[in-house]
Amino acid sequence: MLNTVQLLKPEFQAFPKMEKELKIGQKIRKYRKEQKLTLQQLADRSDCSKSLISKIENDKAMPAIATVARIADALSLETSALFNAKARSSSSSVFESPDFENEMTTTEVGYQAYPFARKLAGKTMQPFMFVAEKGKLQTHSLQHPGEEFIYVLIGQMNFWVGKKCYKLKRGESLYFDSSKVHKVEPISKKVQYIAVFVG
Repeated sequence: MLNTVQLLKPEFQAFPKMEKELKIGQKIRKYRKEQKLTLQQLADRSDCSKSLISKIENDKAMPAIATVARIADALSLETSALFNAKARSSSSSVFESPDFENEMTTTEVGYQAYPFARKLAGKTMQPFMFVAEKGKLQTHSLQHPGEEFIYVLIGQMNFWVGKKCYKLKRGESLYFDSSKVHKVEPISKKVQYIAVFVG
């Protein structure tokens, strides 16, 4: 049975302020046209509305990570392929001093995300860093196949998995079945956490 919370007490430095957006609309349009798909066909495949796909492609909306994942799947791509540079195959990789300020993505529901392994092809894990601010994050729920691990770096939040709420603070982590409906509710002004998606 998943849904396990454990307390960890590591030492770490806070990440720098993250405000700028990365836009992925042009990449989605490029891949869609390469595959000769219409807006409606991509919308149907990704379970999104045609108008949302159009807004994303025209950089008028930045979708939630779960939506990006569905669009990537519909285009037979890894989620990270829509975030940054060309992916490469490797059995291991070291990520040195990410440029968070310029590479953080702000989604339409108000949180920010950074895909660590965006340049690696053929991976089974999708590691992200998320920042959610109280008052800016819109209420929304996520649900996607696989499993997920989150680790809180800064702040406190309520993390719901199904009908169960976990109150998590700095140094605490949660491993759960991500096919269950889940959502984040910041308790502190800002909460920053690592999330790893598997599956």
